[in-house]
Amino acid sequence: RAVFSMLADKPLRAVVATLEDVLDEWHLYPLDDERGFSGEALYAGVEQAAEHAVVISHDSLQDALQAVKQASAPGDSILIFGSFLVVGEALEMMCWKLGKLQKFPQT
Repeated sequence: RAVFSMLADKPLRAVVATLEDVLDEWHLYPLDDERGFSGEALYAGVEQAAEHAVVISHDSLQDALQAVKQASAPGDSILIFGSFLVVGEALEMMCWKLGKLQKFPQT
């Protein structure tokens, strides 16, 4: 399973095609950034490039993460990727939830 979104100036189909044989389920959401793919464009591009996978669209990263969590069993792998915006937001969400987010001292 993957949680994925991407900026529109990146090669969407090439990225998805690279992982087509590895991922069987894609959970998508549109980035809250004017440079991001719209939800519709992201879905269409992933569905076309990942012909044999299940593609599911969500309104937000939080919704996508919740759906992946509910669909996963212990030991399942979940890949969160596509943009630094995706990874950064996901890490922040998970760290806050775990109570482990720490502020780094400014130098």
